[in-house]
Amino acid sequence: MLIASPADIWETRACVRYLIKNPQPSYLRLEKSSNFQIHKKIPKVNPGKWLKLLKGRKNNETYLSTGSVVEHIMNFFFKKKNN
Repeated sequence: MLIASPADIWETRACVRYLIKNPQPSYLRLEKSSNFQIHKKIPKVNPGKWLKLLKGRKNNETYLSTGSVVEHIMNFFFKKKNN
């Protein structure tokens, strides 16, 4: 079973397009309370592949997240970066 947990409207569109083109047992987890936008256009999604949202810094920190939690990770990252 394929599980998709998009982080914003653009990832949602990409996931829906992928699921329509590749019919199989799937679960699409949607967050309805957030209007947070990460992408400026529809990203290319592939099962099992992470989307890179920010370039790494010299200390090689990595944050992995799915769905609406990405909004909180991004806010944390930018607060940390600006301090």
